[in-house]
Amino acid sequence: MAASKETRIQYCDLLTPVICDECDGQNDVINYCLQCHANICGECKSTHLETRLHRDHIVLPRTHSEVVKARRSKKIYCPAHIGKEFVTYCRKCKQPCCATCITEKHNGHKFCDLEKVISQTESDVDSLVKDMETKIIPLNEESISKLETHISLYKKSLDDVKISAEKKKLQHIEGIGKRYSAFLSDLEERGAKDLEKMDIKKKEIERNLGNVKSAITTGKKAAVDVSLLHVKDELAEVVAKSMNQNHVMCPGILFFCPSSFHLPSEHETIGTISHFYEEPISKLSIQEESRGAMKSDSDQSTMEAKVFIIIGGFYASSIIGTHDNMWIYNERRSEIDIYDEFFTRIKNIDINFYCSDMAFYGEDSVIAADRSACRIWLMTRSGSITHLPYIKLNCPCICVNDKHQIVAVVTDYDDNILEGEHCMYWNIFVCSFNDLSILQEIENTFSGVYVTQIRQTLNGEYIVAIDNRLVCLSREFESLWTYEFEDRKYAFLGGLHCDKFNNILVGDWHRNEIVLFNIDGQRVRTLLTEEDGICGPLSMDVDSKGRLWIGQRENVLIATYTT
Repeated sequence: MAASKETRIQYCDLLTPVICDECDGQNDVINYCLQCHANICGECKSTHLETRLHRDHIVLPRTHSEVVKARRSKKIYCPAHIGKEFVTYCRKCKQPCCATCITEKHNGHKFCDLEKVISQTESDVDSLVKDMETKIIPLNEESISKLETHISLYKKSLDDVKISAEKKKLQHIEGIGKRYSAFLSDLEERGAKDLEKMDIKKKEIERNLGNVKSAITTGKKAAVDVSLLHVKDELAEVVAKSMNQNHVMCPGILFFCPSSFHLPSEHETIGTISHFYEEPISKLSIQEESRGAMKSDSDQSTMEAKVFIIIGGFYASSIIGTHDNMWIYNERRSEIDIYDEFFTRIKNIDINFYCSDMAFYGEDSVIAADRSACRIWLMTRSGSITHLPYIKLNCPCICVNDKHQIVAVVTDYDDNILEGEHCMYWNIFVCSFNDLSILQEIENTFSGVYVTQIRQTLNGEYIVAIDNRLVCLSREFESLWTYEFEDRKYAFLGGLHCDKFNNILVGDWHRNEIVLFNIDGQRVRTLLTEEDGICGPLSMDVDSKGRLWIGQRENVLIATYTT
């Protein structure tokens, strides 16, 4: 307890800092006056003993046994009135008083028994000391131990993040190197083919030049008789042939237009650092049979997508992901390009059909719907292409369901009727891949003009994009719900994907948006817009790393897709 200088007294060294009573604590206290009960520093000791009133006082070190005994004595003297013991305690001023103090400064105040106050204070101090020994100290020691453990874990995680970032940097460098290597390899192959064609053409013209010179010689030496008529015909034929062969279409002069990989700019982060908590968020099981248990296990309000790479030169009307690769149909070039996880093209497959849709079948196999020839083709990453016999269906879209069966949306109408935008009825065919037999046929499932894609959700339902509508069908192909984009008619919905969170992603061709729906057909939010680079979405799928690939009429966008 600390009061004014006149009444200052230390009850407990544990709670009150010990300061010098002579110089107000400017120096460390090392002495104690047995008569004044005052704490005195080394410099104030001589000054204290030189005064007339204090000449007979005994000043000893604070650690001296007599000092310890005196400080523990219940007889406490008033420092303001020499030789006067404290006799009572002032409640108002909350300090002990001697008889003189009562009459001088505490007149009219209420007092209580000093011994009781000291006894209660001693009990309080003992209780505080006990709490500190039994609670505060163990708590602090435990906190220090936990903090040391966390610091160790944090340092390890810091090193792990550095290693992961460095690894990712090397992967990006390697990936970019692979892309340029593939580009240079394609360039070399293309250049060799073009040069070979031009060399062959040059040799043809050289041979023709020799024939022309020989014909000229023959014409000059021809006899002027009936044989001259035959010579004339030969010369005319040589001239005509020479004119045709001199019509040369050479490849254009090459120039390099580098594509932007759209890596983060200097003002953007190259990644995020996540904090891991001890209690993971529980996920809903996808093994539940009831449809109610198959709600989206993610908070759709927090779903985000951000474009970070753009690959140009595509009219990507169909995209499908396999275990490690992404297959992209480039309608403009009538070819399939296969990309790896580093966004490097590892394979190019030329096809001679219009691929209206693709579906992952297993391992490195993909099936493709051929709208032009009403066939379904099986393609492998090695480049082999074989059509499935006995299946001749006019199907613009297909998928492989969870029973490993081919589900196709088909129509009996020809393309010229489709182009005329006549409303037609669409049927569903379910085919067995093993014996290629049609297991199920559902006629007149729905009507419309443009059916772009059919995909299956986690709980086995089917989502079909047709005209300006999304149609949800049960496993038995019964209609469950329909969502209609009311601000358009016969709008082309470009791209459809059912993700692992049981959400539905739809490409809106009309508004240039990627829209998120829940499993009940409720529109949740817009993930990407024109500001993100969405322009004419045609197809989409998610790769093995959880990245969203969006095929468009001019390029392919790759976006992060997270909660």
